Amino acid sequence: QEQLLGWTSVVLSGNPISVGSTISPVLNHFNTEKERKIVIGEKSLNISDSVDFSRKVYQHIVSTPFVKLKDGYYTLSAKIKNSPGFSNLEMYAESSGQRLKYSIEKKNEDWITIKIDRIPIRKGAIEVGFLAKGKAGAYCFIDDISLVERHR
Repeated sequence: QEQLLGWTSVVLSGNPISVGSTISPVLNHFNTEKERKIVIGEKSLNISDSVDFSRKVYQHIVSTPFVKLKDGYYTLSAKIKNSPGFSNLEMYAESSGQRLKYSIEKKNEDWITIKIDRIPIRKGAIEVGFLAKGKAGAYCFIDDISLVERHR
């Protein structure tokens, strides 16, 4: 598939994402039985490529009549597992012109939880995502992403 449901993957450099292509990056990682005891579900987001790459994977979250995204402070969290080989690897949140990020500085052979606290959301909209710049074969698996309002 060219995009994961609800997410946009932008190839800034590296192989293009294309259905049926033998060089297209694979967007899903199939979680092992052992991994499914730590993360939810059969698949997680996979950011990788067979050549040096740079990628942005993001989603816009906006308030709707059915689900309100109230003004306030939120925490963005995710579970990640990654190899070495990244010159930049980060999770970010951007709302009302303010950008916060969590930089992943080292390899994580086991799943860890990362988070950004006290993200101010105003006007019912936020962009959350991941930026990666890596060497060929570097990978980052991402799962169990949540955005939760923090009460004062």
